Amino acid sequence: MKTLILNTFSSFATFPMFNPAYLKGLLNQANIENKHIDVNQIIWNVLLDKEFISKLQFHCELIQRTPFPYSEIDNEEYFEIVKEKVLNRIDRAKAILRSSSAKDIKHLRWVQMVIFRTLNLIYCGYGTFFMTNIPFWAKMGFNPNHVDSIYEIAKSKEMNPLIDIMENIIIPEILNYGPNIILVDIMFPWDIIPALTLNLLLKKHLPLCHINYAGQGFDEFSFSRLRHKLSNSKFFFGFDSIFIYRNDEGLIDLVKTLLVGKEVNDIENLYKRDAATPEINPNKLFNESIIPNYDDIQWDKYFFPERIVTDRLSYRCFWAKCNFCSINSNKGIKQIPSIEFQIRKIKHLHRKYQIDNFWFLDEACPSQFAVKFAEGINAEGIFWSLRTRLDKNLTQENLNKMSKSGLRELWIGLEHVDEEILTRMNKSDFNHEYASVAYRVFENATQANIGLHFCHILGFPSETDEQRNKIVKFYCEVNKSICRKPFFTTFNIFGLMFDSPMFNRPDDFGITDILDSNDIYDMIKIPYKTRYNDDTDCHEVSQNLSKWIQNYMDMIVTNKELLPTWISITDTPFEFLLKKYYSNNPFLKNELD
Repeated sequence: MKTLILNTFSSFATFPMFNPAYLKGLLNQANIENKHIDVNQIIWNVLLDKEFISKLQFHCELIQRTPFPYSEIDNEEYFEIVKEKVLNRIDRAKAILRSSSAKDIKHLRWVQMVIFRTLNLIYCGYGTFFMTNIPFWAKMGFNPNHVDSIYEIAKSKEMNPLIDIMENIIIPEILNYGPNIILVDIMFPWDIIPALTLNLLLKKHLPLCHINYAGQGFDEFSFSRLRHKLSNSKFFFGFDSIFIYRNDEGLIDLVKTLLVGKEVNDIENLYKRDAATPEINPNKLFNESIIPNYDDIQWDKYFFPERIVTDRLSYRCFWAKCNFCSINSNKGIKQIPSIEFQIRKIKHLHRKYQIDNFWFLDEACPSQFAVKFAEGINAEGIFWSLRTRLDKNLTQENLNKMSKSGLRELWIGLEHVDEEILTRMNKSDFNHEYASVAYRVFENATQANIGLHFCHILGFPSETDEQRNKIVKFYCEVNKSICRKPFFTTFNIFGLMFDSPMFNRPDDFGITDILDSNDIYDMIKIPYKTRYNDDTDCHEVSQNLSKWIQNYMDMIVTNKELLPTWISITDTPFEFLLKKYYSNNPFLKNELD
């Protein structure tokens, strides 16, 4: 009796997903036989394989149905020209990504162009664009937030190239293992179509196998946001059972019960098809002693020159008061991990698997915790990334300590610099000096050889162009610091989140109507209207915000030749790689020498 762990197709295969490694560690600890297959790694290797590319054909009607504004191909003749060039270059491009040459921005730029053209060919064949960070299905032009649309695409061989790849390559490997239970992990909300595609095929070939969503997820993904819709079986997306909150003890109970063929009794936080609502306990303590297990990983098949893994140092945002956010309400986990265990865990992974790079994806790790972690791993030869909030504790002294221990990247959810908007967001307890603290942190971090990544929210209800212009002024002021290290940003368009303070008190924020319905898959963005007529689904509002994003990027990336590269590696480990090795910013004009 065997248990199989799968992660679904997602962002570019540069690293193994951390949830399956935790699930494998948990099952090993309980002496349950298991295997992990990295579906994401397999699919990306097929998509970039000569055999797959050579079979692609131009389908004009599909690209007319789902226009992608950055497509370079609009006719069959040019399609064949591009395909021939890609077939001649793709193997070299993959080899560069897996070699030290990937550290060189000139090589990375060339590879990015080859990969983009490869994905452009796939788009011309299926009308679906797979970007290296977020699939086109969730991005633009093809935004299936209706549950029926998700099922339509998951079943359509015409639009969904994953069906044949999964059925011809992945399903045979699964059948060869012969699992009785399958745990499928989903990382991001936009991965729902690949996840459903996989689940439908699993049910076709293994109709008696129990498919479970284990509930670990990530910040944006949690079935707890859809719990009021789970009476509609379509929202199970092919799962037989779903943990809407993490429950490690309950997961082991589920697996052991199924393995001996018994009926599953009520388990906290576990929704089952056609069953009564379970007892809900969002604060269920989980097993903090789990060591992630990467024994099943084929490291040489990732498209990255060094071994890197994602993980967390903390489990909740230490502020957890932002009015726009419901991430912590959906996690519901109040326990705090031990620094000693985190240090021991990272040292173990470093030594056992020769992993030097750790891309920590905390929602917001407390800076004091990070400093103590830095002291514990100093001189280990570990390099790491940290996600946190803007914090007065990010002093030059503390940043120097973290840099000395190997910190090379600092992510901060800046969101805005206008005091009025920050107050409406409830962003911090020092909104009146927020911009000046941000300026100091920018200066201190780059002085300490740490590259920054700022996240912004545009389109917050009532936000004006005058307030947006303050972000332009901010970047003018930090221009000197931007020159020292590669700098990246994420521009998030405001979305109303289920269970956020804004969702629960809409009148306080000028929200006049919440347009949720029983057919909408709105895990992170619920349609809404405001008294300011500035809902971000409005075309005119969206166009204006796009103009402002372009204004910001014009300041941040002045070397326009590298703008496509900057866009393609933002939010990926390649961003971390450049910050690790570059002591200047190649995305600024005249810096590419």
